[in-house]
Amino acid sequence: RGGKPAAKPPAPEQAPLPPLPPLPPKWSEAELAAMNDLRHALEPEISHAVPFPEVVGERRLMRYLRGHKLDVAACSEKMRRMLVWRKEAGIDAIRADIISSRITGPQSLPRYEDMHSIYPIYLPSRRCVDLKGNLVTIERFAFSVEQALHVLGPEDILQYHFYVMELKTLILERLCDDMDAERAAAMRRGEADAFPAEGEGWGALARLNVIRDFKGLQLGALTNSTCRALILDIVKSTSDYYPELMASCAMINVPQIFSGAWRVIRNVCEKATVEKISIVGRNFVPELLKRANPDPNPNPNPKPDP
Repeated sequence: RGGKPAAKPPAPEQAPLPPLPPLPPKWSEAELAAMNDLRHALEPEISHAVPFPEVVGERRLMRYLRGHKLDVAACSEKMRRMLVWRKEAGIDAIRADIISSRITGPQSLPRYEDMHSIYPIYLPSRRCVDLKGNLVTIERFAFSVEQALHVLGPEDILQYHFYVMELKTLILERLCDDMDAERAAAMRRGEADAFPAEGEGWGALARLNVIRDFKGLQLGALTNSTCRALILDIVKSTSDYYPELMASCAMINVPQIFSGAWRVIRNVCEKATVEKISIVGRNFVPELLKRANPDPNPNPNPKPDP
């Protein structure tokens, strides 16, 4: 009585939680082998490149590899050209400016007011996906060439385009980060449908469903030599240096005058790029409805296009 209460016995030590089992590889065995070979082949170039993950990380390597059927020799040559081009064309500086200036949409881009009037773009958003989970992006090409070139030089238009491409790349990269984190968490919870089939990987490689609207396209866009050269430059550099960003592309409201130009344009594109493009014309609604759900409240978690 009156003394100090007896000390409580120490709580029994809890047994440590068992370690989590390792996750299956993010990429298939063949893809991992090709990626390691490609990284080794590009070791000098990558070591001197700005270490942007969406430029020299595993997903960019995988985009090149999947776009060229795991041909390491072809991919290494194309990536070398891409890294040189990024430095010479100032693309690394554009990417750095997007981050440092906290640019999240085209309205913050240089010359936006001038460009938006001639080249309206709707950036991909997680709120707008097709039936395969690809983000939808829309581009419109109705403008007067003479008016556009009076206000903007070809270099301004080209710079704006690559700002947009870098934004799209960053949007996809962040989506892939989130998709990988969510799937890894689901596998750790033991959700059976989160695990890949035997021999397959599970790493996300999100892509775009591109809709290009040519309604109002004027003949001058194809006959003006400056404009024609600019279009070819944009098409070729996008095809060469942004591989496998596009899952599909529907060209809608395409006028008859475009058919001749398309025969020229397709020759500067990668074969894999051309195969993803369909020219729909004016009766495009039924075709687009096969790809995207008009429901304003679609399934928020569609399975991504592999």
